Amino acid sequence: MSFLIGSLLLFDVDKVGFDIPYSIIIPTVLVFGGVSLGFSYLAAQSVNKKNHDWDQQFLNADLQLMEISENKKSGKVQVAGEIWQFETDTEVTDIHQFAVVKRNHLTLILKKKINT
Repeated sequence: MSFLIGSLLLFDVDKVGFDIPYSIIIPTVLVFGGVSLGFSYLAAQSVNKKNHDWDQQFLNADLQLMEISENKKSGKVQVAGEIWQFETDTEVTDIHQFAVVKRNHLTLILKKKINT
């Protein structure tokens, strides 16, 4: 809207000496207005978008042991294509017997699976 008013006021034939035709002003205003509305719509959609619960992907994920410490209670595992540090209460002998129970910042907390 301000572009339209500015175009009409700035390019006055009496003051400037030349005029921009309406056939240029109106399509330009419509294009810029449409682009602005499109960006506004995309911004509003991104605000309303739900966040993915990334922690859910870890709960049932397959673990691959990458590195283990001397005490066998911490190290690094690969989960869903990402390498994470882990901690556990019990010594790790077979990583497939463990499951992720929660995430504490950048460390996964593992517990031994209960076989039923």
